[in-house]
Amino acid sequence: MLVCTLDISERSLDTHRIDQAMEAVDHLERALVRWGLTKADLMRRSGAWRSGCALPTGLNSKGEIVDKGARATRNTTLNACRREFSLDEYAFAAKILELRRESKWICEHVPSSVALSHSRVVFESFAAHLFRHAGRPRWRSPGAVNVLIGGSRDKGRGPATAAEIERAVASGKNPPQARGGAWAGLSVRGT
Repeated sequence: MLVCTLDISERSLDTHRIDQAMEAVDHLERALVRWGLTKADLMRRSGAWRSGCALPTGLNSKGEIVDKGARATRNTTLNACRREFSLDEYAFAAKILELRRESKWICEHVPSSVALSHSRVVFESFAAHLFRHAGRPRWRSPGAVNVLIGGSRDKGRGPATAAEIERAVASGKNPPQARGGAWAGLSVRGT
């Protein structure tokens, strides 16, 4: 009976740890999206962005490049404006690490590598918005289903590949074993 009680308490501690990590990542993502949207709105209101958008695109009606010089000038102008307003991947990575560092409880639950993975995801949504005419990025509602990116030791893994077996045998170690994971369907607010 005592063993069963310990197993239940260990399971509830794992559940609590996962829920806290999910909530921490959700806070980081929402803060980063808000910061990015503020920067994007400021950039769109600036005269440099408007003048860059007014430059000739160098494309015809079919989307084919007809003037490479005009295209390069426009892209250079718009990229300089984007960097001025910190809308590049490096600025997103620096900002998410700053947000993580400012909140002590998030530091306890989210490693910097996971935070950087989420900053890349958020930046991709901004890149799609700015360059590929996708919709405006949004942050998820607090009850939305969210999977923690980068938690490889909790995701599980398949059987070892031939290359992994060769490396393990060459170094005198056992090849990695397959193990299960339980990340599917975990929500931010509860499991």
